[in-house]
Amino acid sequence: MNTSENTGEDVPFDLSKAAAAATEELLPSKSKERYEKQFQIFEDWRRLKNVTSLTEDVFLAYFAEKSSSYKASSLWSTYSMLKAVLLLKENLDISKFCKIDKFLLEAPDKEFLLMKVALIFGVSGACRCDELSRMLVDDIEDQNNVLIVHIPDSKTKKPRRFVVVDERNLATYRRYLELRPPSTPHKRLFLNYKKGKCTVQPVGLHSFGSSLRNIYPDDVTTFCDGASNVPDRGLVLVMYYNKERRAECHLNSFLKVIT
Repeated sequence: MNTSENTGEDVPFDLSKAAAAATEELLPSKSKERYEKQFQIFEDWRRLKNVTSLTEDVFLAYFAEKSSSYKASSLWSTYSMLKAVLLLKENLDISKFCKIDKFLLEAPDKEFLLMKVALIFGVSGACRCDELSRMLVDDIEDQNNVLIVHIPDSKTKKPRRFVVVDERNLATYRRYLELRPPSTPHKRLFLNYKKGKCTVQPVGLHSFGSSLRNIYPDDVTTFCDGASNVPDRGLVLVMYYNKERRAECHLNSFLKVIT
């Protein structure tokens, strides 16, 4: 960019170069190449389709085409990376495109039901990954209009409990529980889930985190059982970071994605 948007005066080449370098630094250093690759794939698609504009309908057509070969988690990951690069390179915020949001945010149970329930419990009860992985079916009291969830052995050594009251969240939990195989030889609540079916294998401690990273690469920090945790703070399952906003604002957005 050779002109200043505010004054219309020429910007010295050195300043322009420094600004461009600073902009590039805003992309996650460990995965910058992946972000750039997604942008290049999109640019190649535009050239192939003879598209020069960057309108909402263009992006909707692009993601609709990708949805035929991408899993929902991969589609959302692509969107997340492309959004970041477009904001830096084109000063375009595609998160403001409502039709794309609607298309992407309709996460199917077939793929996301396990993570829906894990996040409902994780956020409602400020649960850590280890607490979720050890949770038993007997720890949940279903009283029709409310779930009472008991955490008998928390990291603080103090039993605690929390409630889930939202009707949609109650229905989501019950749909997941109905898929529990009758032959399950243990009482662990969270079972491995794939293509709409549960197995008898319990979900491991780190599986919750890896599932989230597939959706928000490099932007998700999951608090599992480690020395860096501070028990008294009651850390929630997920805390999302980017350069402008901290945890809570985007946690609500993620819940919207999967519910």
